[in-house]
Amino acid sequence: MRIRRFLTAACAATLALLAACEEPANVPEPTFPQDAWFALALTDDSWESHDTAALVRLDFGGTVRENVVAPKQVDTPPVLDGRDNERAWDHADATTLLLEPANGGTGIAAVSVKCVYTEAEIFFFLGWQDPSGTGSDIPCRWKYAGGEWYNRFDEDGQPDADGELIAEDMLAFLWPNPDAYPGFDQQGCAATCHAEGDGYGHGTPSGTYIDGWVWGAGRTNPREQVSDGWLVFVGWGFDVGKAPFLANRPGDGTVPWTPLYQHTDDPNANAHYLFEEEAVPFRPEGWLGGNTVPGYVLQISDGSRADVRGCGVYSAGCWSVELGRPLLTEDALDFQFLWPEVQGDGE
Repeated sequence: MRIRRFLTAACAATLALLAACEEPANVPEPTFPQDAWFALALTDDSWESHDTAALVRLDFGGTVRENVVAPKQVDTPPVLDGRDNERAWDHADATTLLLEPANGGTGIAAVSVKCVYTEAEIFFFLGWQDPSGTGSDIPCRWKYAGGEWYNRFDEDGQPDADGELIAEDMLAFLWPNPDAYPGFDQQGCAATCHAEGDGYGHGTPSGTYIDGWVWGAGRTNPREQVSDGWLVFVGWGFDVGKAPFLANRPGDGTVPWTPLYQHTDDPNANAHYLFEEEAVPFRPEGWLGGNTVPGYVLQISDGSRADVRGCGVYSAGCWSVELGRPLLTEDALDFQFLWPEVQGDGE
């Protein structure tokens, strides 16, 4: 009898323990934002050539695998400082995306991507090796030589009116509707930017558009900004708002050919960047051979043009870049990271 009572009690305790391990009743299944697809384009010191990732899946609630980035939800957003040493990034696994050259490519073989999100924002952390080892961030810089100003240079870096503009390192996210672009899953941005003809062009099939985020090492990064725009049939356009940069050069054919603005401490300051609060109209007197002036005035963007923020750090021949944007924005041409409850009855 004593053994029977013991066994009965043991069974009761075991059943109670099993019951405690069961899922509580009426607990809703976790919800995630709607999955998305994107393409990446990176450049090393080039305006025309890129290295691209084919269409990549953003799999909310999923796991990292080939060409799949798996965002993880966090309570506290990371600080956008170009580093992933905060607790938020400990929750995310990295996906290594292998890149293919477009328009000749620039030698960037792969990029590592991590993603986290909160109830309101989404964040990306990317890292890649810079093949040239230069961290190019002085696009279109001017140089004074032989009594004249030049913003074009030959292959040896010597002033040449028929040469090339100095480029910068860049990163672009493209958020397409994959059904609208035949070949996008194989070519990435090359299916649109370089879809027809030779050389460098921008365009999408008529009646369609792509949301595009462009980070530039010299034009947007110094103010921790990203240029938010879109790609349509006739080319690139930009969201409403003040641009993060202003070209510091006159219209083609202007004589004399000089910058429009200089640093307040010029001549001879040789500023690396030219922020709008330090920019004054250009004065031609007092310059010395070899003096330089930045090719862009760096502004503080606003409106929808400023929806995406970003900060990059260049160290030991590598870039690490953090980007962040609200999941939902007010711009009709922005890609929206939708939660199930706002996808509509037909979703």
